[in-house]
Amino acid sequence: MTKTMDASALAALALFLVVYALIVDERVHRALAAVAGGVVAVAAGLVPWDRVPTYLDLNTLLLLAGMMVIVALARDSGLFDWLAIRTARAAGGHPFRLLVLFMVLTALVSALLDNVTTVLLVTPMLLYIASHLEVDPLPYLLGAIFASNIGGTATLIGDPPNILIGSAAGLSFGDFLAVMGPIVVVDMGVLILVLYFLFRRRWSATPYQRERIASALAGLDPAAAIADPVLLRKSVVVIGAVILLFLAQRILGFEPAIIALLGA
Repeated sequence: MTKTMDASALAALALFLVVYALIVDERVHRALAAVAGGVVAVAAGLVPWDRVPTYLDLNTLLLLAGMMVIVALARDSGLFDWLAIRTARAAGGHPFRLLVLFMVLTALVSALLDNVTTVLLVTPMLLYIASHLEVDPLPYLLGAIFASNIGGTATLIGDPPNILIGSAAGLSFGDFLAVMGPIVVVDMGVLILVLYFLFRRRWSATPYQRERIASALAGLDPAAAIADPVLLRKSVVVIGAVILLFLAQRILGFEPAIIALLGA
């Protein structure tokens, strides 16, 4: 019996390492690698078929699916590009203020999306704006990356691990936010200070430079970023309603997955 268990454990470990290597290698899509690993585990008898449903966290999977649909529609409407341009124009030509505002925007977006999706959304716009303003994109990219990781820890839906933890511990959206929100605010403050002193020589700008940056920002039209005004308005309403339902989750007694699917 012990030898059989040892052999099964070694086989499971070997399969895990192979799947992990395929995910890291990226020649095979990570989703395909993970599903293939699961199929092999069941087919080889490493996981009993009748226990497979108990290993699937449907609340997590359905929550992710619902939020992906909502975010995809919001992205197609031009909402995130519109937010990025509005944020850049609000900086008024001040390089450090631009950094802070983009970090706050990134953290807020990451609180609703996973880190990778947030960075993929924010990075192209950051590079575009930095090129337009003729400023070094490095501090802004670093700020966005760190802010994405920090902001993603604030909410139950900010990252898949958060969903797993919240589901296992029975935490609502409000419970998670009440604990992690203040920590995220402190972390963001520390990060902003670190980046300020790390790149302090880049924040000073002459009146001429600020005027040039402000002029370049004026050429960025937020309205032009909107691909579908009707879809954008619907996306904003749905996202707002979903967040309100998440905050009232404990009162309503809904699972997070149900709220996300209703929004989708």
